[in-house]
Amino acid sequence: MLTLVDIIRAPKSNVQIGPWKSGKVPNAALPLGRALKYGPSWDWRLVEFDALGEHYRVLILLSEETERFSAVLALDHQKGCLVLCHHELHTSHKLCDVTP
Repeated sequence: MLTLVDIIRAPKSNVQIGPWKSGKVPNAALPLGRALKYGPSWDWRLVEFDALGEHYRVLILLSEETERFSAVLALDHQKGCLVLCHHELHTSHKLCDVTP
């Protein structure tokens, strides 16, 4: 069974890094069935690549104003994209010290 670690570590080809944009993320960029709407403080870019015989997309979102970051890894699948993972960082959240 394929894991996220397999995808992350796999050799990539046909890497395309799109320009930074702001506002609405069109459905064509990440076909989930609807456009994704973010406020004017959000910038985004799309990274596409091939790995392990499949085509993947990474949507990167950044709001410097609110100090938030988000990334979505998706697999191109039939008529759309299948989201494999989503990561967010909010600097307003307190970090826990887990050291012994």
